[in-house]
Amino acid sequence: MAKTLTGRGVRVLLCIICSLAVIANGIGWWLQQATRDAAPLVVVYAHEKGQQSAAGSHWARLVSSACDCDIVWRDVTPDSTESRAVYGLASYQGNPELDGLSVPDVFVSFSQVTGPDTIARGYADDYLDFHRYLDRMPNVTRYFAEVPQAFVAAQRGDRSIRSIPGDSGEDYDGSMAHMFINRAWLERLGLDVPTTWDQLTDVLRAFRDGDPNGNGEADEIPFAIRPTENNDPGGTETFEPDGWQLLLNSTGTPTQLNEQAGQNLFAGMDSSVKDISASNAVRRVGDYLADLASEGLVPSESFARSYALKQANEAMREAMQSDGGGVPSDSGGAGSSTLVGSTFVGTTFAEYESQLSAPIPLVGVAFAFDASAFEPNEDQYESISIPAERDGVQPTWDRSGRVRFNLNGVSVRANTRHRDDALRVVDALFDESVSLAQFYGEEAVDITHEDGRTMVSVQGDGTYPLGYGRAFVGWIRPGTIIVGDKPRERYVAADKPYREIYRRMGADGVFPMGMYLPATSGTGIGSVTDQWLAEQVCNASVPYDRDKAWNAYVRAQSEDSARAGQRREWQREYDRYMERDKTLR
Repeated sequence: MAKTLTGRGVRVLLCIICSLAVIANGIGWWLQQATRDAAPLVVVYAHEKGQQSAAGSHWARLVSSACDCDIVWRDVTPDSTESRAVYGLASYQGNPELDGLSVPDVFVSFSQVTGPDTIARGYADDYLDFHRYLDRMPNVTRYFAEVPQAFVAAQRGDRSIRSIPGDSGEDYDGSMAHMFINRAWLERLGLDVPTTWDQLTDVLRAFRDGDPNGNGEADEIPFAIRPTENNDPGGTETFEPDGWQLLLNSTGTPTQLNEQAGQNLFAGMDSSVKDISASNAVRRVGDYLADLASEGLVPSESFARSYALKQANEAMREAMQSDGGGVPSDSGGAGSSTLVGSTFVGTTFAEYESQLSAPIPLVGVAFAFDASAFEPNEDQYESISIPAERDGVQPTWDRSGRVRFNLNGVSVRANTRHRDDALRVVDALFDESVSLAQFYGEEAVDITHEDGRTMVSVQGDGTYPLGYGRAFVGWIRPGTIIVGDKPRERYVAADKPYREIYRRMGADGVFPMGMYLPATSGTGIGSVTDQWLAEQVCNASVPYDRDKAWNAYVRAQSEDSARAGQRREWQREYDRYMERDKTLR
């Protein structure tokens, strides 16, 4: 006769079943973790399409050898799904566009993840703090010891290092923009290089009237200015470091258009953050540009889009304040909302760049990174120190180190299960051989060593299109002798007239690289400052009350509590940066 289970027996059986379930779950968890631990390290390297692939390269194998680990290299180019779908580390969680892609452990030059602005906007603790592990990274430690600027640039205000920048070498320790003049035009017209605004005005008049390009047409643009507003349908650019604001340096007011604070017309002077957006220097630059525009020496078309936006915004405010509100009427003028919304007035960025590179030279003076902006006539242009506002004024210049250091450096995900391997990979990127192969490509250079110095000879036409160039994450060591590097030679020539200004300025007016706030409103392209200037320039040839417009602009800036709050935030962040412990340990 079968026996039934007693209550005690049932409980024992249930306990056994539960225990087996717990054991099974534990085994499943252990197997899952073991699978993750056994999975290879994933490294993504972001670069332009057409450049060398990290995957399969000899230098990547050197990194794998130094790591002594299995690595999956994933190349990310601007047209890839990963580039389009990722806006920070959180993008990898539950994103259907990235299904099937392993979450990377190491991110190299991937601005959407490794950029200082991205880290500032996100959660810094999601990134490994390299500062805690420098004793395991001999290449990086040597890099920081020999290039203190790199260590300072890498450190956040709390001393943590969430991204390590690449260093293109001392040759690139300068500005993102320079003033260029057409030397051939000067010689043809018997003119000297201008050193003051008055002299510059005389030169620009001669460029306008003297047919210096010799084609018999009045097509010269004496002084080309980059458009103040992104005027390109579907365009994404929001700021460029070669805008009209550079003329502030003629007054002795330093700019820093490469950094977030400087882009918003805050300046670091005498250990404090100044709001220069409504300064007398800005007023004088605005008056000078309007005077030039009134004579046709700078094109008002570069400011037309900003002026149209200003008019549209004013019409909208008036409509909202009127009885019953409603949509502002379309006057049909340059600033109507219809034109702003559907028609692109003025000069586009693409048209501006075409002006600089026209087959027959059209431009007398312009700001540019180097002379390649003027191809095919780059041999006619040379960089000059910006003219002073007047005799007795010592010009400054815009500088931050962004040309030399790639702040979209390398970062490691904090919760990686391959931390030690990831640290070895990061350190290997700063090995000399790996660094040079990243920068130039593996076939473009001949590398020799003599008397403790490295000599690099760039082959072919000297342009190394397969290399990552300044977008690499490695280290060109001080004292490295490099010959045949055409982009480097062009940059050195462009920056040469400004080196004495840098020495005279020292660190005054230079914000620390990578000093970011989570969010700010812009005073760069599309800002109210641009709109004030644009209205003045576009009305330069008609009766216009500059004083009234300036006073209204200054009043609006002084009443902008959000901007005042930003200045205080920048001051706190600046103090935190300057007071942090900057010793390497």
